[in-house]
Amino acid sequence: MRSTKPRLDKVKQLRHLSSAEAERLIPVKLTGIVTDLSGYKNSFFFQDPTGGISVDRTDSADVHAGDMVEIVGTSGPGLFAPVVLASKVTVTGHSPPPPTHRFTYGDLFGGAQDSQWVEIEGIVHTAKVEEVDEHTLLDLRLDIGGGSVNVLLQDFAGVDIAHLVDARIRLRGVCATDFNQKKQFVGLDLYVPSPKFMKVLEAARTDTFAGPAMPIGNALQFGQAQHRVKVSGVSTYQSSDRGIYLQNGNDGIRIHAIAAQFIGADRQVDAVGFPVVGEYGPFLEDALIRERGPAIPVVPLRIEARNVITQNGDFYQVPYDQQLVQIQGLVEESHIAGSKRVLILRDGNEVFEASLPLSGRDSASVTAIGSLLLLTGICVVHADLDRSPVSFEILMKSARDIVILSRASWWTAAHTLAMLAALMGLTIAIILWVVILRNRVKHQTNVIRQSEDRFRHLAQHDYLTGLPNRLMLEEHITHCLQVCAAEHTLAAVFTIDIDYFKKINDTHGHIVGDECLKIVASRLRGTVRKLDVIARIGGEEFILIVGSLRAPQTASEIACELLLLFQETVSIQGTQIPLTISIGGALYPADGTDSASLRRMSDQALYQAKQSGRNRAVFINPSIFHINSELLCQT
Repeated sequence: MRSTKPRLDKVKQLRHLSSAEAERLIPVKLTGIVTDLSGYKNSFFFQDPTGGISVDRTDSADVHAGDMVEIVGTSGPGLFAPVVLASKVTVTGHSPPPPTHRFTYGDLFGGAQDSQWVEIEGIVHTAKVEEVDEHTLLDLRLDIGGGSVNVLLQDFAGVDIAHLVDARIRLRGVCATDFNQKKQFVGLDLYVPSPKFMKVLEAARTDTFAGPAMPIGNALQFGQAQHRVKVSGVSTYQSSDRGIYLQNGNDGIRIHAIAAQFIGADRQVDAVGFPVVGEYGPFLEDALIRERGPAIPVVPLRIEARNVITQNGDFYQVPYDQQLVQIQGLVEESHIAGSKRVLILRDGNEVFEASLPLSGRDSASVTAIGSLLLLTGICVVHADLDRSPVSFEILMKSARDIVILSRASWWTAAHTLAMLAALMGLTIAIILWVVILRNRVKHQTNVIRQSEDRFRHLAQHDYLTGLPNRLMLEEHITHCLQVCAAEHTLAAVFTIDIDYFKKINDTHGHIVGDECLKIVASRLRGTVRKLDVIARIGGEEFILIVGSLRAPQTASEIACELLLLFQETVSIQGTQIPLTISIGGALYPADGTDSASLRRMSDQALYQAKQSGRNRAVFINPSIFHINSELLCQT
C-alpha cells in the first residue's frame, strides 16, 4: 500500500517537527550540500537553502564535504534534534559551502543553530590531537566571548599546532550540540572540514614566557584583553586537580594547569594562562607552568576569622583571599568527605571550614572534636549567586599544618555513657553467643547456599519474563554454533522487536507494557523447541537461536510461524491492544561464523524490517531463499 504521508522536501520542515512527529518516519527527499562528515559511523551534516540537519544513513555512497547530493529517506527523532534517516544518497556535483555570517555564543546557545554552517571568532585556549570515533582530529577549545566552543578539524595537515594557543582565529564550519541523556543542551562543537576554513587574525607569541609578569592583583582589572597573561610568585599549595596557588607579596591566585605537574611548596614559579572569573576572585585556567627554582618561603599571615569578610558601607572587604594564613579555631565537627578530612571550626562567633588530604600522617588524632587548633593554609573565599562573599575555608597540605593548642578531654559525659553501655553490651553478647553459636552457623550455611542459587539464577535470567538474559545468551550461541559446526548443519539467529512498544507504554502505562513483554515471552517460549533458546536482551528486544537446521527454508518457516502468533489483539486490563513483532534473521555460516557477526547481521535485518513497515520478517541475505529482495511474512 502506498504511504499517504506527505513528503518533506525542505530542511526547515524537518527542523519544525516535534520529536513525536519526527518519529513517524515521514518520507523525505532533499537536495543540497554536504557541509562536513560528523566522523560518527556513516553520518554527515547537510544543508539546503532553508537550513542544516544531521543525516544518518544505511547506504554506502562515497560522499565528501562540498558534494551536492540528493537524499531519499525518512524523518527521525534524533538524540537531540530531528534528523534524516537516509536510505539513498546520490552525489550530483560539487559546490562551495553555503554563505554565512559571524555568530556569537548567545546566537548558538541552546542548540539554536544545530547542524548549521556558521562562522565564529575567538581566542584558542587549548589545542591537542585526539582520537575520536576512530578518527584522528585536532581539538581546539575556543573562547568566543560568553562561552567556549570545542572545534574539531578532521584534516589539519599544515596547521602550526604549537603556535595556535592564544591566537585569535576565525573559523567556518558546522555547529553541533553537546547534550545529556535528557536531550538538554550542555555545550557546543564546531566541525571544520579543512584548514582553508580557518584564518589566524592575531598570531600568538612565539615565546610563551617572554615579557614581564603582571602583578597578581591586576588579574581581570579594567582594560584587560582576552589573551593569556603571565604572573610570577611563590608556590604555597598544590591540589590533586592540577590547581596550584601562587603568592607574591599580599596577593595570591589559583593556577589551573593544562597538564598535571608536581611543583611542591616554596618554589619560584612563572605561570601563563587565561584569567577567568572564579567563585569570588579570578584564577588562571589552561595555564603553562615554569618552575625557576627554590624561593624564600612565604610567611603565613596570622588572622582572625572575623576579619576575613567584613563590610564597609556598601562594599565588602576581603583582604586574605587565596593567601597563605594562620588561623585558630575550636573543632566542632570532623568527618571524611571523599579523599579529604573536613573540619568545622569556630573562632568566636565565626564558623569556617578547613580540609586536608587523608594521605600521610593520620589526621584523626589531631582533629578531635573540642580541640583548639592553629591552622596554616590557603584562605579561599566562597561567594553566593550574586558573587557576594559569604564564607571561607582553609586548605591545608597535611596534618603538619596543624598545631594543637589544647586537647579536648576524652572523659566527656557522652564518652562515659558510651563506655558503660559498651561494657554491658559486651557481657550480654558473650552469654548469648555461646547459646546461639551452633544454630547461627547452621542457619547461616543454609542462607548462603540459598543465596548462591538465587543470585546465580538472577545473574543469568531476566527478572520480568524469566527468560535467559544477555550473559546466558552468549554461552548458548557459542554452544549452538559449535554443535552446528560438528554436525555440518545450519543455525538461525533471530532478533525480535515488539512493534510500537514505546507507544504502548506511553498510551497505556508501564504496567500494561510489562504485561505485553510477558505475553510475548510466553508465546515465544511455547513455540520453540527445548533445544532452542529464547532470551530477552533489553527493552522490547528478544533473541531466538535455532540450531541443527538442514535447509535455509526452515528458518523462513520458523519466522512466519512466529509472526502468526501476533496477528490478533490481546486483552490486558479490559483493553484490546494490537501486538505485532518485527523480525530480523541471519544464518550460520552464510551470514557469519561467530556470535558477534550473526547478531550484528540480524540487527541490520531487523532495522530493514522496521523501515519496511514492521510486522514482518527480513533476512539479511535474501539471496539464500532465491527471491529478489527480502523475505516478508504477513497475514
